[in-house]
Amino acid sequence: MALSRDQMAQRIFEEIRERPYRVKETAVDESNNCAKKNLELSQRLAMLRYEVRGRLVEFEWAEMGLPADILALYPDEFPATHYYLEVCENGKWRALDASWDSRLAQTLNYRLCDWQNGQAGLTSTHDYNGEELAAYLQTWWDQQLVADYFLKAGPFLVAVNQWLTKQRLQSENISSLMAAR
Repeated sequence: MALSRDQMAQRIFEEIRERPYRVKETAVDESNNCAKKNLELSQRLAMLRYEVRGRLVEFEWAEMGLPADILALYPDEFPATHYYLEVCENGKWRALDASWDSRLAQTLNYRLCDWQNGQAGLTSTHDYNGEELAAYLQTWWDQQLVADYFLKAGPFLVAVNQWLTKQRLQSENISSLMAAR
């Protein structure tokens, strides 16, 4: 039996969401960060004729529960931003955020978005309007800015990925111990 449009969209969303989240460590690094996962989701939902739009917000890295020594590595000159989608259904927009995989969300008590109860994965401290978003994106065309960002934020980004990996491993070890009992 063929899947309905909504069932296909939900499967696509869940497949993308379940890729383990990680931040980019370099400009050429392949990652499964919020931007990559949600941009791919946007493209695939658009192919199913869903009306989608991107949302960019600022947030506080501390909300992720990172240790203070890692937080101290983030350069203050760059705003921490988060990208997610909104999808329009029956004339109403709702958040759809594929950022956090369910294992990470469960381990760290992050907000997990599912297809039915859309929500953003982080609390916004500032929502970018259309003009702000366009200006923000334009600044990232400056290759010197990109190089500066990864030079200055690189130690933080590497530490975040290492911390996320450690959290996943601890969760897997606990799960294995519980299953063995």
